[in-house]
Formats: sequence, C-alpha cells, structure tokens
Amino acid sequence: MRKKIVELTGSASSVGHAFFDFGKAAYAQLELELDGRAQDLVQVVISEYAENNKVIHTTGWRTFKIDNFRITPEKKTYRFTIPVHRSAYGTFPHVETPAEFGGEVAIFRYVEVNHYYGPVTVRRIEFYNDAPEDAAAFESSNAKLDQVWDFCKHSILAT
Repeated sequence: MRKKIVELTGSASSVGHAFFDFGKAAYAQLELELDGRAQDLVQVVISEYAENNKVIHTTGWRTFKIDNFRITPEKKTYRFTIPVHRSAYGTFPHVETPAEFGGEVAIFRYVEVNHYYGPVTVRRIEFYNDAPEDAAAFESSNAKLDQVWDFCKHSILAT
C-alpha cells in the first residue's frame, strides 16, 4: 500500500465558508489545521459531489460525511472522524480497514469548512494499492481519450 499526502491551503470567506477541490476522488483520511481565535464549533463536510463551490448532498451512493470540531484558541491540527462503514448489501456487513491505514477511510474529492473565519490547511492522506504507476501507458492525439485513460488508471490505483 502506498500513502500520499496532498495539502491545500486557503482562507475562509467573510461568511465563514471555505471550499477545497482535490481534483480527483481518492480513498483517504482528512486532517485540518485551524488557527482558532475562540472556542467555535466548526463544521467540516467531505463529499464526492459539489456544484458552485458548495458540497451537494444527493441521495444515492455518493460519499457525504459531516464532522463538527469544537476548536480551541490556538493553532492546532484536527482529524476528521470517518465513521465505520456498514454496507447495506453483501454478505459481510463490515469489512475491516487494514490496520496500517490507522483508521477508517472514505472516498472524497471535496472538502467544505463552515462557521470558521481564518486560514485553513487541509491534508488528504490518500491510500493506493501497490501497483506501480508506470506499469502501463497510453498516449493518443485525442485529448478525450487521454482523459479517459487517466481516469481509468487513477480508478485502478485507488481501488
């Protein structure tokens, strides 16, 4: 298993909203670095779907998880709690996350931070299988085909 950490930094708007797009979905965990000025309750949402810089909760099988943090007046790293996934189908209601992950993972691309008014750093700790990234290659003169290849390669490495 390979682990990759991707970090994005931004600042919340005047209405206490920050939105982050990692570009692609991945099985991952999330850490946030917040610089609290008061004991505020901050809401964090992870999701696979968003529109207009806002996470959208739809019915279906897309990831949509919410966690709330009571932040302290200091710069601190918080870990987003991903609940144990209980499958609604299949013969086994719960498949254990490998111990080396250090906790549950969820697939997500977008992060939304609400009720916070300062600088935000989000770290997505991504997990990939051990297949070498250069095991296969594809290149064409068609940009759409190249995008399909990139999507397929990312999906295979992520699962």
